[in-house]
Amino acid sequence: MEFIASITLDVSYVHKIRRLWKMGGDPRNPLKNVLVSPLFTDPKTLAAFRELRENNEVEQIYFDSGAYSVQKGRISYEEMYWSLLSYYRENGWADWYVLPDYVPLSSDSPEDVWYKVQTTANMSNLFYTEMPEHLKLRALPVIQGHSIEQIEFCLENYLKIEGLQRIGFGSFPTNGKNSSVNTLSPDALSSLSHLTKILDVQNIGLHAFGVGTPPVIFLLHEAGVRSFDSVGWMKTAGFGKIYMPFVRAYNITYRDRTARGLTKQAFLELKRLTNHDCFFCQSFEKLAQSRDYRFMHNLIVVMDTIDQLSGPRSIDVEKILDIYSPYYAKMNAGAFA
Repeated sequence: MEFIASITLDVSYVHKIRRLWKMGGDPRNPLKNVLVSPLFTDPKTLAAFRELRENNEVEQIYFDSGAYSVQKGRISYEEMYWSLLSYYRENGWADWYVLPDYVPLSSDSPEDVWYKVQTTANMSNLFYTEMPEHLKLRALPVIQGHSIEQIEFCLENYLKIEGLQRIGFGSFPTNGKNSSVNTLSPDALSSLSHLTKILDVQNIGLHAFGVGTPPVIFLLHEAGVRSFDSVGWMKTAGFGKIYMPFVRAYNITYRDRTARGLTKQAFLELKRLTNHDCFFCQSFEKLAQSRDYRFMHNLIVVMDTIDQLSGPRSIDVEKILDIYSPYYAKMNAGAFA
């Protein structure tokens, strides 16, 4: 399974991540695959990633549609559609081009959900026909829908696209301010499993948009998802929280008194239990004080979680889920089915 690092900040943070990573001495490449929203990303950041791609320091660049900004009310769907088509026509240097989707919110009425699902499927097909020929094999349509009927409506439309290699799924429950945070629910997990069974037969990979905490990564893997993108590793650090392999985020700064915290003793026990050790978590005190250390630690944990899933497991994943991520442990056991 591939991790796609979603980058939403300016070019200075790209340079900071690369500098800190080099300081940590990890031989892996955290920016091997990146996702950017070209309509809402600073041109200097886009230029930096284009140069990194040309130098093979980045292997895959995903151009996101910008549907998150529609979701937050920053731009209309129609404005996104035409701006995205214009940008794609003028920039052929990315590896994947996400087609314009319209994300249904958890708060939407059934009628509004169907409208967004139909708009996503129909307009994505139209958008595809208007793309330059040399980009069509890199098109990545997105399935939206809260029901199997809605999901299959999108799927039937997309399977008409010749040479399709990858399809995305974006209909995760939303919460938080402006319904801007994606979460994994039992229904969404069931939808992912349903899709992968169909797509695997046709050798089409499924990509999950905007989810990626360590226990969720495990569930995505179990469902057969081939790739996912997330910026949670950075956002979580900003709220004073850290990841550990297969463990949901825990607060270690105690600035947020409503968040469930992790003591130093519990943190050290988790390091032992998960076999995790990195440059940025050598000192619990430093980790609690430094946002930069937290987001670098979280980034490493995401990669460590994937490595554990792709090779022989050296830890008891089910035990860790039961103790530290019980909601996801129940989901894994099918308790919500």
